[in-house]
Amino acid sequence: MTFGGTEEPTAFIECKSIGLKKDQTAGLSSLLCSFCKDELNVPENRVYIEFSSAEGVMWGWDGRTF
Repeated sequence: MTFGGTEEPTAFIECKSIGLKKDQTAGLSSLLCSFCKDELNVPENRVYIEFSSAEGVMWGWDGRTF
């Protein structure tokens, strides 16, 4: 995977959640970037995160929706 024209270590994370609040994303970003740095040796400035919230009816499981 390349980002910014280089093949240096990088990570792309999709974080999808039912009812994810906008005020939660900064803290999650910090935690996920720290994890990638500490556990995967991916510099924090090479971690890209896409946050999205979904309504429960847009997620299915076990023959029904949330």
